[in-house]
Amino acid sequence: MNRLQSSFCSLINSSRNTCVDDSKQPVNLAEKEELRKAVMQSEKIIDALLTEVESTLTLECNNSQWSQEKDDTCELVQTVMLTLFWTPRVCTNKSDTTIIVRGHACFGARHDPLKYKPDPITAAIALTPQHGSNHSLSFFRDLPNRYMNQPDAKLSSWCRDRRPLERNSLFKPTGVGEVLLAKPLDDAADDDDGTKYDEFQLLEGLTSNLFVVYRDGTIRTASENLVLGGYVRHLILSLASSLGLKVDTENPIKVQDAKNGLWVEAFVTSSIRIVVPVGQILIPSDNDKSSRKEKEQQEVSKNISLDTLWSKDTVKDVPYGKPHWKTLYNEIMTNPAI
Repeated sequence: MNRLQSSFCSLINSSRNTCVDDSKQPVNLAEKEELRKAVMQSEKIIDALLTEVESTLTLECNNSQWSQEKDDTCELVQTVMLTLFWTPRVCTNKSDTTIIVRGHACFGARHDPLKYKPDPITAAIALTPQHGSNHSLSFFRDLPNRYMNQPDAKLSSWCRDRRPLERNSLFKPTGVGEVLLAKPLDDAADDDDGTKYDEFQLLEGLTSNLFVVYRDGTIRTASENLVLGGYVRHLILSLASSLGLKVDTENPIKVQDAKNGLWVEAFVTSSIRIVVPVGQILIPSDNDKSSRKEKEQQEVSKNISLDTLWSKDTVKDVPYGKPHWKTLYNEIMTNPAI
């Protein structure tokens, strides 16, 4: 609920011409009262949805063979996802805003979390194809991104903004399950030669948070000031230390690190899929050696060819046993405190 409030305030305050001290807070008493009402209405909607879900699942259980599927050695789990939408409605007095609250629920199939064995997905990095060995930062910035536009706010407009990245001819051809967003490293140069792929860092997926495990066992994920702080991401940050795992949110996930053989594992998280391993990460290839100035404006209309940047199958001498993603998933699904 806190993230919903801060996201809504960021959206409203960004539309104002005046500067505010904290974009995540209401600017006046009227907005504070409207937020309070929206929270109360949201809680009522959540209660109603959970009651309906419980009733539906109980009915399905009584009318199905679920009891025959379950045995004494496992505890079947069903994930329920609740979604709340807050939409601003500007009143006649444009200084005041009311909030329309809507919600819905969905749930997946029952499963035994200890037998969870998903197929690793393939992910592609959303970068413009290089020309020679470099490409333009300004051209890269034409791609949709979140880190330059309130990355910590969960806005429904992102569903529309990200569509160009989901085109089959660009970064999501058949077989690619997620597109990864990137940004130049803070010390990346943007000169006439452009910026090399090696000078980029990975941030998050279009609908997920990204984690990469380094050879020393450290799990890296992007800083929360660059990505959406997803719920499962929050759980992993909270649980990691108790499992003897170290998470680093300060050092970036560098593309160059993959080339140097420092990555041993990658996975993505979301409230729907919880934790999913990544088996391969692709990056746009550079088969066109024409000059950047001649081809830069044409490239966006072409099909992008993707090469393998990293593959789990090529990782050797992993310094630990059970994959970190599996350890974290089991803890999330079986910890009674969650």
